This record gives sequence, structure tokens and C-alpha cells, in this order.
Amino acid sequence: MSTEVEEKAQIQQSDSFAEVEALAASQSKFLKIQAGQTMLLKFDKAKFKPVERVINGRKSKAVEYTVFTPDNQQKVLTLSLQWALALNALLKAGYTNIKASRRGSGLDTQYTFVPA
Repeated sequence: MSTEVEEKAQIQQSDSFAEVEALAASQSKFLKIQAGQTMLLKFDKAKFKPVERVINGRKSKAVEYTVFTPDNQQKVLTLSLQWALALNALLKAGYTNIKASRRGSGLDTQYTFVPA
């Protein structure tokens, strides 16, 4: 019986953590696609800019895109130049509704972009 109560308590605590994480994500101007996640995003072809960022103590170039999430929140998606070039090919072709999928993490992150 106590095991059932402990399991319910763990589930409630897990839900509470997820709720806090979701709240934090909704408050941030940046969009973070998690590993294994796919999101339908609307891109504004006129709103992107190159930026410089520091990763592991090294400066690198990236691109920040203004996107709209399915619940119509405006966010900023930051991509390395490698993935920005792949995305830009779709934007140049006129696509603005794009499914973005992420695999891996850290330096092993890979994205797939598909017109929606």
C-alpha cells in the first residue's frame, strides 16, 4: 500500500517539475527544441540575423530566426551556420511553415527541416 502512495507522490512531483519547466520555457524569448522533438514553426523570412556566440569557450557564428510556435508565441530559434544554410534553402524557396526536428545533443545535434 505504501508503494502505491509513494508512486503517486513521485508522479505528482514529476508533474510539478514538468509544469515549472513548461512555465520557464513559455517565459523565455528563445525556443529550445528538445532531442527527439518535432515542432511546426512559422518563420518570418525577413526576421533573421547573424550573431556571434561562445560555445565551450570558443566564439562561433550562428543565425537567430524569429519564429512563431503552434500556440502563436513569438520566439527566437538560434542555429549554427551549418543548419542555418539548410533552413535558408527552404526559406529561399518560399516556404515559411516548416517542421523542425532535432536529434542528438551538444555538438552531436542534428536538425531536419521539412516544408509543412
